[in-house]
Formats: sequence, C-alpha cells, structure tokens
Amino acid sequence: MNIIIFVSALIMLAIAGTHIYLGETPRLKPLRGLGQPDLTGAAANVVWHGISLTLLAMAIGLFWLTWNMNIALAVFVSVLSSGFASLFVWYGLTRLRSLRPMPQWVLFLLVPVLVLIGSV
Repeated sequence: MNIIIFVSALIMLAIAGTHIYLGETPRLKPLRGLGQPDLTGAAANVVWHGISLTLLAMAIGLFWLTWNMNIALAVFVSVLSSGFASLFVWYGLTRLRSLRPMPQWVLFLLVPVLVLIGSV
C-alpha cells in the first residue's frame, strides 16, 4: 500500500464530501430561489452534481492507485486536480482580487504533489 497516495485519496474524499454535504446548501440552493427559469436551475444542478461525480471518481481513482500504480491514471487525476486548483486561483485573483475567499486551491494542488511524491 502506498501511504502517500492513500493520504491524497483521503484529501480528495474530504474535498468531495465537503462539496457534496457542506457546499450545496450555502452555494446552490440560494440560486434556486432567485426566480430563474427552470432550464437555468436544472443546468446549475447538472453542473453541481457533475462536479460531485468528478470529485468522487478522482477519490476512487486515487484509492485504486494506493494498491495498483497506474501512471496514466495518476497523471489523469493529477491533471484534473491541478485544473481545479488553477480555476480557484484564476477566479480568486481575477474576480475576487484575493485567494483567501476560496482557499480550496491549496488542497487541489496538494493532491498532485502527493501523487508525484508517491509515484517515484
């Protein structure tokens, strides 16, 4: 068992769990009450839950890597996680002028760093 990659899997599972259980109520539900057309609300739900699915799939992939190293899967999950980190940094700096309101980028960046360390 690769302990370093296992830790990255736990981090990704925590990210997914936080998104699913703590993020929906304060972030998505207020959008539903804005009187938007049904299509807009449905699209927001699809995007939100698509991200939930992606985060869970990343965690599952990392747990798989804990016992079965696969470089392609490691790169794929690392690129996805780096992409999420990049989005948080970009929008934090360009829209909010600070990284403090959305510190998730730190955890998303930690995952590929741990995967890299655990892969060598």
